[in-house]
Amino acid sequence: KFFLGILNSQLVKWYFPLIATGLGAKGYRFFKIFVEKIPIPEITVDNQETVNRIENLVKKIIIAKGRNKNVNITKQQTEIDKLVYKLYELSKEEIKMIEK
Repeated sequence: KFFLGILNSQLVKWYFPLIATGLGAKGYRFFKIFVEKIPIPEITVDNQETVNRIENLVKKIIIAKGRNKNVNITKQQTEIDKLVYKLYELSKEEIKMIEK
């Protein structure tokens, strides 16, 4: 669930096109060679609480989508993004650049 949170975050949506082969308007190729280039923060004692919060939010999204695939999960996604930014220790300026 931690990896799902990271890989579906706004940060990775911004970063992935910089490292992957595009498919035009259809998106990008999520081949192993590209996914392996995504730096995933190590889980430590210091960030364990943030990791747990990401995992809990992902779990809530999975349950909600299982009940209703059209449910709005924007609030949970936004919270995950904030937690991911915290894990990567991004500055306000970096976050603004990613969210443009």
